[in-house]
Amino acid sequence: MNEKKTETAHKNIIAGGRDTLREAAKQLRTHGDNGHAALCDLHADDMTTVIDGCAGLCDRYTVILSYPNYIGDYGQEYYTAWTTGETWEQAIAEARRKAVDAQEPDTVNDPEDFALVGYFRGHQTMKAPGS
Repeated sequence: MNEKKTETAHKNIIAGGRDTLREAAKQLRTHGDNGHAALCDLHADDMTTVIDGCAGLCDRYTVILSYPNYIGDYGQEYYTAWTTGETWEQAIAEARRKAVDAQEPDTVNDPEDFALVGYFRGHQTMKAPGS
């Protein structure tokens, strides 16, 4: 992929992530969770991407999951994973496996209990204001 196409691809990834975070913020506000909505807006404003070459970029994903309500405060605690997969479905399944593996043994009933909040193509990172 040439440099111009790579730059365009990265801009599209970031734009998609920002749009998803903005939509999440809107949904959180609908449910009265203004604190987390503001956090989503903040991350959308400061979103950047890890650019470590284009090779393999299209099979990399950042997946955000919500913990099941029997583990944490449902909708308030999140697990984020960098994964790979030929499809987004595979990437989400891998993120759920990682989330289960990160818990104490026998804590999670089913990996599907981790609700999907969103996913982004590429390994994304958020930066705090002023950093």
